[in-house]
Amino acid sequence: MKKIFFYVLFLYALSSTYAQCVGAPLYIWDGSAWSTPGDGSTPTINDNVIINGSYFSNLHGGSIDACSITISLDQAFFLDAGDHLNVAEDIINDGGLIFLNPESSLVQIDDNATVSGSGKYFTKVRTTTLQDADRFTYFSSPTTNDDFSVFDYENANWDYDATTQEWRFLGDGTATDAMIPGLGYAIQGGNAIAEEITFFEAYNNGVITQPLSFDVYNNVVGDFPNPAATDDDSNLVGNPYPSAISAFDLITTNNISNVYIWNHLSAVGTTIGNPWVNDDYITCTSTLCTAAPSGGGIFNGFIASGQGFFVTATDPALNPTLPVDLTFNNALRVIGNNNQFRNNNAAESLWLDITTTQGYEKQIAFTFTSNGTENFDAKFESRNLGNAYGLGFYSFNNAADKLTINDSGILINERTIPLGFYINSTTIDNATIKINHSENLEDVNIYLKDNLLNTLHDLKVDGYQMPITQTGEFNERLEIIFTKEVLNTANETLNSNLIITNQNENQIKINMLNGDIITNFKIFDTLGRLLTETKPNRSDFVVNSNAPKGQILFIKVKLESGQVLSNKFMKL
Repeated sequence: MKKIFFYVLFLYALSSTYAQCVGAPLYIWDGSAWSTPGDGSTPTINDNVIINGSYFSNLHGGSIDACSITISLDQAFFLDAGDHLNVAEDIINDGGLIFLNPESSLVQIDDNATVSGSGKYFTKVRTTTLQDADRFTYFSSPTTNDDFSVFDYENANWDYDATTQEWRFLGDGTATDAMIPGLGYAIQGGNAIAEEITFFEAYNNGVITQPLSFDVYNNVVGDFPNPAATDDDSNLVGNPYPSAISAFDLITTNNISNVYIWNHLSAVGTTIGNPWVNDDYITCTSTLCTAAPSGGGIFNGFIASGQGFFVTATDPALNPTLPVDLTFNNALRVIGNNNQFRNNNAAESLWLDITTTQGYEKQIAFTFTSNGTENFDAKFESRNLGNAYGLGFYSFNNAADKLTINDSGILINERTIPLGFYINSTTIDNATIKINHSENLEDVNIYLKDNLLNTLHDLKVDGYQMPITQTGEFNERLEIIFTKEVLNTANETLNSNLIITNQNENQIKINMLNGDIITNFKIFDTLGRLLTETKPNRSDFVVNSNAPKGQILFIKVKLESGQVLSNKFMKL
């Protein structure tokens, strides 16, 4: 027994070649406890680990952090859903078995670390539930040499030729060509269920690159992805690791502007060579993500193991410090968050939904950061993909780009952003525009202006019910207005009796519903500048105002009793 134990230690010493782990404390699992060092402690990222008896994370203490780890001959290491193995350097599978259940995570930190040994590997990934057997899922291999036979149903397998911007048929599930790490593939499901796919080879690790195809965007919308579309810098890639990666970090560190995650909720289209529906794409920039138009909820920005996805390339000449090829590395990998098969956001941001009673829905987002300008900002904004759907929704920048995610720069006091929508279903007679959620906008008022009906609606109170009378595209009807809250002094109060209405283009009508006499009346703009002052000594009156249409104005009145009231309104 002592000779066997010495032999294991000797093998481990030979295999641990990285300086950080050489001489690090040793922890040995004997199948029921950490027999070495035997003091009741558990390993950390600074400790070497040997699994000398089978380890089941759901039974034996959960996740493990290690400097490096060795799985001994005939021993098994099982990771359950939600648990992780986080290793600074090498993984040595010395004739054992490593089994990763769906939603578990294996992370290596050093890009030069290795996965070696003669053992076996079982890596399971689970898709979301397919709506029917014809749906496609975008896959990518987290292992080094697995082929299409891991998909045990014989159906259509495709990849995407980024040079020609065309789908390319690869064959059925019997194909034996190895999947290339970092590439994405569209695999047609065999059953209308959540599929579990098992990969059998050793894990990918470290730097993995894929060439990017780039061409200049000329602002013509087509189906995505589609050879007829002029935004022909779409590349189908995939997460090459047995752990989740950050979409935000991937965009930041590469010459790409957006990530698009396919959620396969819509039925397969009928277009030959392009059965993928635009409405099923979740959209991400380097700061936030939106939900897909067909639903599925907000995506958290972490791309699960085995997930394929599209990226849009940017001109490498604009960011010469970033790699020309798409580059994956271990810095993108995260522990956990491996259940988003298909945000940490400190900026002021809003997610805005449009829905109908017929089940159509679309989401757009706004954020206000120092990266935003009046024109399109790659990495921080995303263009609208166009839809094959009954309902479309987008915002505009000053360059007239239709945007799904809009970053117009830091919000100082007020920002008005035009919105557009289109209806191509005659069944839609009403739509609701409402806030899905927001971040860091507690002190900002958010209004929706309907230029057709000449109304202004406070979206923080409730959603706006918008009547629809015809199909078509409507790009001048709606605006969203963000304006900073004006703090009241201690003796000022908002009062529902103070009513302000637009009498006509140049006059505003003031009325105190309870008959109180106003002795002093002032109008301020959002910068605090005094625009108008008068002493009416009346409870209702009309004042002239040459403030531009659409401007938010603030009213301060002093009553005969000495009370000071304030209110705000928009000049229409």
